[in-house]
Amino acid sequence: MKTDAIRLFPNSRLYSIRKESVNGNDLVAYSVYSFAKEQGSERGGTFIGSSLLFSNKVAEEAITVNCLTEFHDYLEKEMCNRISLR
Repeated sequence: MKTDAIRLFPNSRLYSIRKESVNGNDLVAYSVYSFAKEQGSERGGTFIGSSLLFSNKVAEEAITVNCLTEFHDYLEKEMCNRISLR
């Protein structure tokens, strides 16, 4: 994702699906991005992202999105816990 083309705001998320063929492999990437504030930075609209990448096969979309969301929620929670411990 072009990082200077997208701006996310607090409590917002952006989902994306990207399809690509590389060396004869059909790749599908499901991604989710959410707002994140960089420590010590005044820059706004920054974000963190999580992705699941499939090669030549794809899981059911509802399962994929649910797993991706659950993983990203966990990532956000862990980041918040680590930052608050410092």
